[in-house]
Amino acid sequence: MDIKEIKKYFKMFPKGIAINFCWSISGVLLINIILQFFVYPKWNNELGSMAYGNVLYLMSWINILSISLGISSNYARMKESVFRETHNSPYILIMMIGSFLFLLLIILLNIIGAISLTLVEGFFFWGLMCLMMWRYYSEVEFRLHINYKGLFLFYLMISIGYLFGTRLFQYTKFWFFSLVVGELVGIGYVAKVGNVLKWDSKVNVEALYPTLKIIIYLFLSEFLSTLIFNSDRLLLKRISGEAVTYYYLASLLGKTVSFISTPLNSIIAGYLSKFKGLMNRKILALSILGSVIVVILGTIGCTLCSHFVISFLYPDNYSIVKSKFLVANMAQVVYFTGNIVLVILLRFGKPFYNITINAIYAVLFCCACIPAVLNANFDAFCLAVLFVNGIRLIMTYCFMAYQSFRDEKKTSLR
Repeated sequence: MDIKEIKKYFKMFPKGIAINFCWSISGVLLINIILQFFVYPKWNNELGSMAYGNVLYLMSWINILSISLGISSNYARMKESVFRETHNSPYILIMMIGSFLFLLLIILLNIIGAISLTLVEGFFFWGLMCLMMWRYYSEVEFRLHINYKGLFLFYLMISIGYLFGTRLFQYTKFWFFSLVVGELVGIGYVAKVGNVLKWDSKVNVEALYPTLKIIIYLFLSEFLSTLIFNSDRLLLKRISGEAVTYYYLASLLGKTVSFISTPLNSIIAGYLSKFKGLMNRKILALSILGSVIVVILGTIGCTLCSHFVISFLYPDNYSIVKSKFLVANMAQVVYFTGNIVLVILLRFGKPFYNITINAIYAVLFCCACIPAVLNANFDAFCLAVLFVNGIRLIMTYCFMAYQSFRDEKKTSLR
């Protein structure tokens, strides 16, 4: 494969990519608007601050475990579909096993006292964990067929379900209903219009093992990444509550950009799954050049917008955090850019690369950021986050370069 083939491939889809990106990001933004402006405020108003905090704690388990497993199964199928025809049954079986493990986790958390749920609450929490895992996997139906209009309708159905569920919550005071209804509607929609949730083949150990191996690697990688992404609030709380607020405000625009990375990753994964070529130096160069441009433009844009947005919404804190805008926003832009490049690496490289990168990233994060927190040095913490996120991106380039060397060597031997 040469650069002409790459240009020819992407020339076929410039308009399509733009349209698909709009469909995808519109759906993601719609869901987040419903959650941020309707669901979460209702929880806070109806339940009170203490109960709402407990709900957010339970939701953190869903984000770290359920969503990570759903996304990992989704990406695993996208990767495997590049090289062979995939079947639904191995993925369904693995997620059924995951559903059982979630149940054991809830029982364990209750035993050790980490959470306190009644039998009914435990059942609904387990059901919500399972539903969100299946919903995130279900998105693969639209990615495999590059049907992002269908993906938008999928998000729309979920959003409508959230609104009905929130109305039901107001009558029952049972917060699970707010999300359960939306997740059921989304999964039901995929079951009706798609095929990925239908059992379609026998499963044997030999066929199951490669799929399970990929999903485990991707799950561990996603788990580490998600855990660290949310750890800044936990660590900064040791300095002070104000430090949490200041970092949140300083990095607000940068973290907001992460909303864009999710639909963009899905589009990249969808198109790359149809591309049969191998990694080479030209793809590597394009990836590095593109990501550097994204980091520069993203940092400039987020920093400039922060001065307008934060000064308008949080005038009392603006003078304190404005000097942190550049470093804090750059750290977040580098992070989400790294996520995009990792999706490209996943297509051409081994899943083991992704977990290795994120494992090293986790160690570096602890070594660089924890000392800054222990010394109550807020500025050092901001620089440490930027440093480790930059190292993560550079590590991804290195693994891409290694894969390029291997693939070009393999091509020359043919």
